[in-house]
This record gives sequence, structure tokens and C-alpha cells, in this order.
Amino acid sequence: MISDSVAAQFSSGSLWLALVGLALATLLSEDLTCIGAGLLIASGKAPFWPVLAACMVGIFMGDIILVAIGRTLGRPMLEMRLVRTRVSPERIERAERWFKTKGGRLVLATRFMPGIRVPAYLAAGILRVPWPPFIGWFALGCVIWTPLLVGGTVWAGERLLVMFHAWERTVPLLIAGGIVIWVILKLGIRLSSWKGRRILRSRCLRLTRWAFWPRIAKYPPIALFVLGLGIRYRGLTLFTAANRTTGNGGGDSSASNSMPSATSSILPGAAKAIGGKNDSEDLSCHFDVFYLRHPVDVQGRVVAIVDRRPLSVTGDGTHSLEELILADRRMLPNVEAILDEFNSRLDDVPSRGERVLLRGTGKGIRRATQLDGRALLTPALTASIDTLGRSLPGFYFGRFRIKAGEVAAFQRGKITVVGLDQGIASTRNLCDACQSVWEGWRVYCSLWRWAFHIGAENARRGAPVLSLRQAWLSLR
Repeated sequence: MISDSVAAQFSSGSLWLALVGLALATLLSEDLTCIGAGLLIASGKAPFWPVLAACMVGIFMGDIILVAIGRTLGRPMLEMRLVRTRVSPERIERAERWFKTKGGRLVLATRFMPGIRVPAYLAAGILRVPWPPFIGWFALGCVIWTPLLVGGTVWAGERLLVMFHAWERTVPLLIAGGIVIWVILKLGIRLSSWKGRRILRSRCLRLTRWAFWPRIAKYPPIALFVLGLGIRYRGLTLFTAANRTTGNGGGDSSASNSMPSATSSILPGAAKAIGGKNDSEDLSCHFDVFYLRHPVDVQGRVVAIVDRRPLSVTGDGTHSLEELILADRRMLPNVEAILDEFNSRLDDVPSRGERVLLRGTGKGIRRATQLDGRALLTPALTASIDTLGRSLPGFYFGRFRIKAGEVAAFQRGKITVVGLDQGIASTRNLCDACQSVWEGWRVYCSLWRWAFHIGAENARRGAPVLSLRQAWLSLR
């Protein structure tokens, strides 16, 4: 309601101060201020036209301020990593295009809907609506709504205030009910088709999968675990001594030239590539094999394998490319991004036995190609990797980057090592895109425990340990 001080200004004859106070009061509650102003006019304490003008100016300025806040403070929030992982730039662009074409009518409609004006106007600012046309829509809303509310109060008096309170309570309930009905209908439509159910399952999986959690959510528990290890081993940077081959135990280094390798054969046959070249390289298998060995042990162990083979589907002559993609477990967590990337080819029906390579540049493809390959581990592969690891003096903890012509050759240990990443930084990107957050925490905490365990032994034997500052720079 309009404040007593404003009413007192009208009574004392200070018209301009009263009008300024009235305009400022609309910033707190537009509708109640207009109703209060109408009651003052009806009681003969204030003139009609100056009061109406003050309310219109205050409401219009309040709308512009909300849009400006959205542009200034809300827009940078869209650039935050936590938001970018949930809202793609493409969706923001679509929302901006929609608001530019239809947002004016939304702005005008919300003028008659108490309770949703603030979020609508903030959204207009966040989505960077063009100023000239939308200023016109805001002005039109004020010109229509303010005289109706102020004039209606002058005519109806206290009865309009009662009606407004009832309307103000009803609108949020109607909006909430509409949202519930919309969600139920949307969910029902989604569940009514196999594609819809697969996409819904994909969205649910993303809530619990390591690859789709923001760093700010998944790494703090690991940091606390590492802090506990540092206290336990009485050295926060002991992990930097996990290898004695470099002075940078926490970083990466390449040592591929000094390692033996076996040339792999290329899998025969051709494949149809989408988004990339169709050559023998497409059929090459790429793996990351994480290896560690305690200095007192004779043999090491393979603790993780990341399968980086290109994504592909095999046709059956019946199902479309879209159906084959939706049915593939590897692609399910990020299936929407993959479908978007190959949108122009989804209706193609590959012939029976035809292998279709999905080569693309999008994040969906990159995430889906990173799969857990521990099921591929064999005694022959373990022996081959262990031979490579023990052939490097002072190497105990790191990741071999490996290329093989086919999976069978990889499992037999017939591999070509193209690089080696040493130290704790080599543990990045070790989790399957389909792996749960709990499994991701288990894997990384286990590797950090080994890094400290091996580093402590190497430090006891005289290996250098980096300072806290050097370790931080190395990890970065």
C-alpha cells in the first residue's frame, strides 16, 4: 500500500515530493501503489492526472531497471561453467531468437499477471532483447494497465482492492497448476514412444554420470581425500615422487621413443565414415592403459584401460541410423548431442553388416568415445605392458598411449606405444562416459592412494619431492 509519508505530502501541499514518492513506491509494489493512489484520488486527497503520470513513470522505469539488471548481472551467469554444462549455447541462441520475435507479446501479457513480471523482465535482459522495440512494448503495457488499475480503483473504491487481492492469490495458483499439467503432458508424450523413453533415460543417466558432473561438484571430495593422504604420509606433495625418471612427478612427459613396440596389423575391410575420412586410420584402435608398480614389487599391474575406438554402428538393413544410435549403450548418456551432430543422416538405413563410423567434432562424440576397457585386459596384454613399464628405469606410475590394428591384437599384446604420460596428471580422463560418480570417486581416490604410497617409498630412497608451489603449478 502507498506509504503514509506520501499521503502526508499530498495533505501538506508538497505535490512534487508526493509524486516522486509515489513513483518510487511503485518499485516496491506496482499494483498496490496504483490501488493506493486511486483510493487517494477517490477521497479527494490527490489530483488524478499527475498521480496517474507518476505511477506510469515509476512502473516504466522499474521495468527498464529489471531488464538492465538481467543484462548486467544475469548474462555473465550463463558463462559460468556450471551453467554451460546444463544449458548449451545453442539453446540460449534459440531462446534469444524466440524472445526477439515473440517476447514483446509476452512482455505485454505479463503486465496483467502479477507474480511473473519480475522473472519475465529479468529473462528479457539475460537474453539481450533489442532495446528500441521492447521499450515500446513496456510503454504500451504501462499505458494500458496503469489507467485501468488507477481508474478502476477511483470508480470501485475499496471493492477493487478486495478483488485485486483475490486475483493476486489466484494467478500464482493458476500458473503452478498449468506448469504441473504441462510437465505431466510432456512426460506422458515422452514415455509414449521408444525414442522418447531412451532420451528420458539419457537425461536421467546424466544426473549420475561422472563425465557430466561439473568439476566444482566432483573434485572437492577427491581434494579432501588427498589432503587426508598428505596428513597420513606427512607430506602433501609426496605424490610428485611417484616416478624417478623426471623431476616433475606431478606432470606429464613423453617417453615414447625409448620404449619397444610391436607393429600392429590393420583390420581388413572398409567402413563408411560420416564426418571424417574413410581410410585405414579410421579402423585403428586407440587405448590408454594406466600402469603402476610399487618399487619393491617385481611385477606391475594394469589398473585402468580407456577404450578410445571411434564410435560406430553396424546396420541390419532394417533400422535407421537414428534407431541404431539410440540402441547403443555407449552413446546413451549423451545421445541427444550425437543425434544433433548427425541430424542430416538419421533417416538413412545402413545395409546389413555395413559399419557406419560416427566421426564428429562435438562434445557428445568426444565423451561417448571414452569407454571403460578393463574387460579387454588379458594376461598377455598385462605381460606386454609390464615389460614396457619395467624397461623404463625409475618409472612406476603413468599412462601408456597405445595404438593397435584390432582389438584381438591389442589383447594379445601386439601393440604400438605412441606416448607415455607420467605422474598424477596422467590420471585425467580415465572414467567411462557411462561410469557413475561413485565409481569415478573410487577410481581417482585409488590412484591417488597409490601415488602417495609409491611416492613415499621413492622419497625414502632419495627421489626428489617438489615443493607445494611447484606441485600446484605442475598439476595446473
